[in-house]
Amino acid sequence: MEVALLSFRRRRMLVALAATAAVTLAGCGGGGGSSGGGGGTPSSSEPIKVMSWAPLANPKVAFPQVKAAAEARVRAINDAGGIRGHRLELVFCDTNYDPNTEAGCARQAQQEKAAAVVGAFTSFPGTYSVLERAGIPAIGTIGLFSQELSSPVSYPLAGGVPAWYTGAVTELRDAGAKTLGLVVCNSPACSYAGKIVEDVVPRAGLRLTAVGTVPTGTPDPSAAVAQAIAGTPDGVVLALPPSSIPKVVQALRAAHYGGKIASVSSVFPSAILRALGSAADGILLTSQVKPLSETSDPAIAQFGKELSAASPSTGKDESAEIAWGAFVLFEKLAGKLGTVNASTVQAALRGLDKPIGIGITAPYSTVGKTSPVADAPRLFNPTVYYNHIENGVIVASSDTAVNPFAGLAAGS
Repeated sequence: MEVALLSFRRRRMLVALAATAAVTLAGCGGGGGSSGGGGGTPSSSEPIKVMSWAPLANPKVAFPQVKAAAEARVRAINDAGGIRGHRLELVFCDTNYDPNTEAGCARQAQQEKAAAVVGAFTSFPGTYSVLERAGIPAIGTIGLFSQELSSPVSYPLAGGVPAWYTGAVTELRDAGAKTLGLVVCNSPACSYAGKIVEDVVPRAGLRLTAVGTVPTGTPDPSAAVAQAIAGTPDGVVLALPPSSIPKVVQALRAAHYGGKIASVSSVFPSAILRALGSAADGILLTSQVKPLSETSDPAIAQFGKELSAASPSTGKDESAEIAWGAFVLFEKLAGKLGTVNASTVQAALRGLDKPIGIGITAPYSTVGKTSPVADAPRLFNPTVYYNHIENGVIVASSDTAVNPFAGLAAGS
């Protein structure tokens, strides 16, 4: 699973400028790029500057949709008058899936005096030490690794990897499974997810029958699949990158495995769904945000409209949706502050006792929240959504966000 989101306008100027507001995007050193969005002209006072990043074109890991979603939300914020009349300025950095470049992006955030890092797709743990020294909060993180789930400046949008894979287990349990197999790749990210599954299975009252490990890049995962289903489990959890999903699912179907399959929606992007066709139907998936098929939901509709307007050719997926939601959270938080900088934003996040509605996740707050995972203390919103694949589309199985940790026996 390679990992694998204003210048102050005086109130009297809002009407005049709303139609032509602009988002200014700057490249950053060490691989950063820039692009513009929106229209309009800046006024003479200071903007609110935020930073974000993602790998944009690396052949191993690339998430250009994170940048597109960030630009789309910033453009919409500015077109509506900004944040308390301030134009929001987004500085976006291409990490190229390189730890040194990503750390350089974090240093750029300090140089730019960014009020926050918002919706960034962070791939490497060392980046957080840079942000911690700078005192810059990272808002709406995905929660992919332990540092992102424990750093005092990290604020994951929802349940991260722990809730994703705990949810995969509990969704299988709720579907009637008693025994589970696990297919996992041998990368550090997969190993982390696999360990979560192994810890949660007995706590959910289930039994893990076998584990099959898929070597990274293997052209034939059938041996690992055969190992995972040797005990004829009721369900199988897939802790794999998107690139491994088609071959593993096809191997399970070729082996005539008749039990349930569960994983996380982030590794089933639209291209994978198309490649699998009907072979994907019935697979259970957990997501950190509402599934995009829920187009009648106001927040999903708004996300789709804004992204399509700003970048019509960009695919919509969970990573883009998380990045978009991060900017919704930042906008609503910053809108309550008199002065917006890294210090005031961090203080507001620490003292956030009144939940902020984001629309695509459960409402967000931090005060009085205790993480259900001992080594992931930053899980303020430890929820997921239950989904399944139907006719090649990820559709909701639950109407509301689910806390998959509820009802588990005590554990790590």
